[in-house]
Amino acid sequence: VKARIREVTVAKAKHFDYGLDEIKDDVLFMSWEMTNIMKHQPRYFPSSIAVANEMPDIMLGTAYLHLSPDLMRRGYDENLRREIGLSANFADTLINMSQFYNDYNTSFIAASKNGYMICVDIGRQKDISIYPNEEERTAFLTRYDARETSWYRQTAQNLAGDVTYSKPYQGKEGRLTIASSTPYYDDAGFAGVVAITYSIEDLYREQVENSIGDVDTCFVLDEDGNVVLSQRSDGVLAAKEERIDLRELPESSLAEAARRMTAGESGVLPVTVDGAECYLAFAPLPTVGWSFGTLIEKTSVMAAKDEVEKVVGEEMAESQRAQDRIFSAAGEKAMLAVLPLMVLLFYGSSKAASLITDPIRRLAASVQKIAKGDLEQKIDIRTGDEIEHLASCFNA
Repeated sequence: VKARIREVTVAKAKHFDYGLDEIKDDVLFMSWEMTNIMKHQPRYFPSSIAVANEMPDIMLGTAYLHLSPDLMRRGYDENLRREIGLSANFADTLINMSQFYNDYNTSFIAASKNGYMICVDIGRQKDISIYPNEEERTAFLTRYDARETSWYRQTAQNLAGDVTYSKPYQGKEGRLTIASSTPYYDDAGFAGVVAITYSIEDLYREQVENSIGDVDTCFVLDEDGNVVLSQRSDGVLAAKEERIDLRELPESSLAEAARRMTAGESGVLPVTVDGAECYLAFAPLPTVGWSFGTLIEKTSVMAAKDEVEKVVGEEMAESQRAQDRIFSAAGEKAMLAVLPLMVLLFYGSSKAASLITDPIRRLAASVQKIAKGDLEQKIDIRTGDEIEHLASCFNA
């Protein structure tokens, strides 16, 4: 079992990491494209794009411009208006990229430091609104500012150009969401952040369920010991917005496993999870510095052992019954084979006994006649042995 879950975990970790690496490449391409627009503005003409505040609704797959409440209040000058027009050229890139994410609930975003955002939202369902309800629409249009999100702030602090992966957060449709993001630049330096946001549910379904193997529970641990993806919806391994560092858990076996996972190790350990004894296999995800875990309860392992034991026991019992039948049949055949031999032995032993006893009886009968005075009696025994010799002595 340990060998099997180790094999499955390594395979799924590689598959999962490959998916994350593809998203990383797309985010880096988005950064390159936006940087190219910002740094080579004379090469582009301003483009038009629908403004979210002016649209009664926005359908999935539609590129739109969202203005932050701050930008709406203070307004913008001609230079910023031209920058927004140039940035609108990026909408075509986002629409083209979105075609490769049809099975995801995903957003493609370019969020400027100046307070505007170019975005395309897509989902597994087509031709529906990006807003779950009117209340969410109002909240998005009047309060949403990408610069205040955790993924924007986290990326703005990392200006080395690396792709940053956010902590899970609640998306506007209520889904637990993760963002992959990186900065883009203009001639003055940092200009904003590009990001691809995707739901944890979709990421798990696409990258884990469609890979190799079949086990009880798969989950992903980030570099801080927090569960960011999980098949479980409750318990200590569930992915939740509130952060729980598994390395600090009172359950020492799981805490030790979490420490080894965050250290980038791989292996298989016995652990206790929510009171159940389990085996945990884990392997690193190099792209993001996370770790992939596979958990199988010990009862599942023992159930397989018990089933094997039951089958083997039944086979052994049947084998014993077959042997009993074989020996019984062999015994009957042996009796049938021995019976004639016993008759022959009985007949042969009777004849052999007669050869010995008949001369003795004749000797005894002749001796009795001699004892009664018949001195003419002669004993005629010719056996060629001691009895014949004894008869000769009597005759003499």
